[in-house]
Amino acid sequence: MPRSVVLLLIVCSSSCRDEAAESFARAELQHRALIEDGARPEDPRFDAVLRELKNVSAGSKHAAQAQRLAHAIEAGRARPVRTPLALGPNGRRPERLEAQLAACARLATLAGADGGLEPRTLEALEKCRREAEQLELRYSHPEEYDGDGGEHP
Repeated sequence: MPRSVVLLLIVCSSSCRDEAAESFARAELQHRALIEDGARPEDPRFDAVLRELKNVSAGSKHAAQAQRLAHAIEAGRARPVRTPLALGPNGRRPERLEAQLAACARLATLAGADGGLEPRTLEALEKCRREAEQLELRYSHPEEYDGDGGEHP
């Protein structure tokens, strides 16, 4: 086989690589590993994920997914979700607060299911968190809330 044909085959095979797909796959694998490790969005290890996502070109078939994942990480960095820690007199959270926290956890799980966060989901999650925070305050400082022991928000 002539040398020019071999060279042409090498060039063609190297140009057929879908670098955007490879970058997206690496980013997705890194992202999943960080999530499984319990890393928060502000963890600097997510910077490597964001760098990989930037390598996905706008014309790639993975561009929309890459953009959603990048937005999800950036949104997580902009609006950290806080968890109230109020404990009742028995050392456990009151049932009502536990139910509210469980609802917030379900929303957070739903929001992260596809790797992206919709603005409506973020708003619902933030509202849920505020309601849980109010319950925490009512249970933690019942004397400040209508003398009802924090039972009625």
